[in-house]
Amino acid sequence: MAASITSAERSSSLNNAVEIEFVPPTPMNPELLVAACHGCHTKLTSLLNSEDQDTAIVVEIDRGTSTAAASSPASSSPSLLLQGVTSDGDSALHVVAAAGDGDGYLRSAEVIHGKARHLLEARNKGWKTPLHCAARAGNVEMLTLLIRLAGEERVRALLRTENGVGETALHEAIRAGDVRAVDVLMTADPCLARVPDGGAGSSPLYLAVALRRYAIARDLHKRDSQLSCSGPGGQNALHAAVLRSEEMTKLLLEWNKQLTKQQDEHGNTPLHFALSLESVTRGMLPLYAVPVKKGKAIATLLNISEQPLELTRQLLEADAYSAFQPDREGSFPIHIAASAGRLSAVKVLVTMFPGCAGLCDSDGRTFVHVAVKKKRYSIVAYACQTPALSTILNKHDIEGNTALHLAVEVGDWMIFARLFVNNKVDFNLPNNKKHTPLEFSINTIPTGLYCLLVI
Repeated sequence: MAASITSAERSSSLNNAVEIEFVPPTPMNPELLVAACHGCHTKLTSLLNSEDQDTAIVVEIDRGTSTAAASSPASSSPSLLLQGVTSDGDSALHVVAAAGDGDGYLRSAEVIHGKARHLLEARNKGWKTPLHCAARAGNVEMLTLLIRLAGEERVRALLRTENGVGETALHEAIRAGDVRAVDVLMTADPCLARVPDGGAGSSPLYLAVALRRYAIARDLHKRDSQLSCSGPGGQNALHAAVLRSEEMTKLLLEWNKQLTKQQDEHGNTPLHFALSLESVTRGMLPLYAVPVKKGKAIATLLNISEQPLELTRQLLEADAYSAFQPDREGSFPIHIAASAGRLSAVKVLVTMFPGCAGLCDSDGRTFVHVAVKKKRYSIVAYACQTPALSTILNKHDIEGNTALHLAVEVGDWMIFARLFVNNKVDFNLPNNKKHTPLEFSINTIPTGLYCLLVI
């Protein structure tokens, strides 16, 4: 009868079976590295040929006859020199592909590929192939050669090989801003701009827009109208465009209006992104020292600017429902605009969609609550002077606080005064703790000893 094996013994035997000794990679031969870095085709060929001769002698001695050596030529054995890598994991073909684009580099690449065809698909520590390295360096002739060496059977898989962050050689060409490299890659694979489609990586179109490579972005769409628009964190190319270019935003809306509906991992649509841009006020002179000339506006002299409203209108016209789309925290576009101090955007939203004025976020706050909390005086003033918005001035949030409560809490005197003098604002409303704004202000005074100066 066979002896039984306990689970502990079985686990121990399995652990012993899977123990694998780590073998560090072979460092690249210094002479080979120098030859590869400088495109010394003659030196590189000499090194590899001398290795072949040494291998042939060893084979002849081991087998005892020259016939055996002839029947098993040295060229069929793997090259030990080409097994070496740099500290970054680059093979000799990686080094040559990134180093240059002249005749010496091209001939060196052909020799290396002839000795070790597998190096064309080899990856370094960043999971980059020689094709990635050539594209990043802008070596167009080298790119063309590597694509030709791959042949019809291997070229598609090689072009679509992704590095450690999900990017192909096309992404590297876009980062380098090299239109010629983009042309070579897209000619070899017209559908390459569809990779990757979704996931954690960015599509070539998203990368082109994010890096402001607008000419490349237009060229990619011209070559393939079905290209991917995906970006990191659930974003798409329109998310990137609204932060950078009104013209690019308009083009993307013409290409695909459905991009307005997509939310990122935080629930933000492109409209949320557009409205999150804070108004920018720039100027060289303080307000009290502005030289005003007849017929010239003060705003012109101060160089006061705000993000163009045309962008917001374009997004709203493309998708009206996006004005009522909250993010993961329950904030609607009007809350985002109020938080960023975008008074003109708030006016557009309220004018085009009056119903969005009363929308509340996950804390039960209207855009007026948010404006008070962020100390956006201009937006609070607009709400106070607009009769249609008087109904929301006394709204309670989930803690029962009105906008006046929050004005007391943040300690902004100007906002408090603006709300206090408005006859539509009720300053006797208690919050959930039964405190009116007056009681709330008293309770916020720190405990301590105060010295009052009576004049």
